Amino acid sequence: MAIVVGSGAGGATVAKELSGAGHRVLLIEKGPEIAEEDAHRHYANVDAGVKLMRTCCLGGTTMVSAGNAMRCLDEELLGIRDRPLRRVRRG
Repeated sequence: MAIVVGSGAGGATVAKELSGAGHRVLLIEKGPEIAEEDAHRHYANVDAGVKLMRTCCLGGTTMVSAGNAMRCLDEELLGIRDRPLRRVRRG
């Protein structure tokens, strides 16, 4: 059995793919189910100088972000580009 934590875009996609491949999947979510029309009322207050859409609900932040994302600046990616990838080994 696979346990997927979080029902946002990432968790829901992983759960769907695993289930489609024949695995038993348990998808768990901390937040409640909210109506789509009420999603804008569930933003978390974050004092970071930037307005962030963040919530804890069924569907995750995807429920309130409408697929919007901020693009990384090229300078932010420079330090990552040449890093070696770490591999995860099973067992």
